[in-house]
Amino acid sequence: MTSNNALIPDPDKEDILTSNPFDWPFLHLGLRMCGWRDNQIKYYLMAAPVVWWGSTISLGVALLTFAVYILRWQRTYNEMDARNEWDHLYVGKIALFGWTFHDVPFLIMGCVTYLHHYLPTLYLAVLMFGHILDRFIFSSRRFSTRTNTIVFGVLLSILVATFWWFSGVAIGIDGPVNEHWGLKWRKTWNIYN
Repeated sequence: MTSNNALIPDPDKEDILTSNPFDWPFLHLGLRMCGWRDNQIKYYLMAAPVVWWGSTISLGVALLTFAVYILRWQRTYNEMDARNEWDHLYVGKIALFGWTFHDVPFLIMGCVTYLHHYLPTLYLAVLMFGHILDRFIFSSRRFSTRTNTIVFGVLLSILVATFWWFSGVAIGIDGPVNEHWGLKWRKTWNIYN
């Protein structure tokens, strides 16, 4: 911990590889991995936006859900009678606390941070995303099996379509990058400039 905390940012040597902890959950930055000339294969490091943004939103939904549970529990309205409900709460707490305990130190420390520092936290956020989907859609008694199948199919289609849309970024962009339109979903992504 001491040696990692000693890696403080040097303003003279700030480069495009460094990032802020708030950049990670919102996929604020991407990273060019090689030269960007037209005759080179270009790789741009970023993740599937649907996965990152969905997992970040799920953390907020989890916080709201826990707040509602706590308020209802304080008012002696106990809806947690089934073991399944307690299991949902337990899994959510593990993912949320794990995410918090891994991400908050990067906000406090003054060390240099890179995208790879967020990857363990992303794993926990993706677990929360799956947990929230399971809690409110797939394990809910409000929806039929047919509705669950449709929702699953739509989510899977969106995920596959997003992966296909950005596959050139991961596999490599051949030729001039300006010929590949629609890859800059955020102004901060430096794919085209």
